Amino acid sequence: MWIAKTTIADGIGGVVFATVIFLILFGIISLVKWFFRLISGKQNPSKMETVALWLETDITEYRKQHEDYEAIRVFALYLHSKLAEQKIGQLTGANRSHPELVLYFAGPDASRIWDLLACEVTEYSPTKPLRV
Repeated sequence: MWIAKTTIADGIGGVVFATVIFLILFGIISLVKWFFRLISGKQNPSKMETVALWLETDITEYRKQHEDYEAIRVFALYLHSKLAEQKIGQLTGANRSHPELVLYFAGPDASRIWDLLACEVTEYSPTKPLRV
């Protein structure tokens, strides 16, 4: 029975060989993705950041609660239109929790979103803003 003698240098050579093969395959896959993205005309996917805005809602009586939610819905759509007009973000969702309503705005830069919304939220919000 023949057993090959291996040394540390053989082990290091094997690891280097495997690393080079991995990098070559990774480069080929990246090149193919770039080529298909070039053909399709799609841009690189951009990062998305989210700004979450918590608003207080009054839950003492049903009519008042319904009026608050309607006013917040109109206000959220107004904020969405401001973000869409400047092309820096959009309203992506809303979530109700017990005394709060959370509005989610997403875009490539959260600080630019908040810079545009800060004045509107602090001055014109139909209910008390709790946190961002």
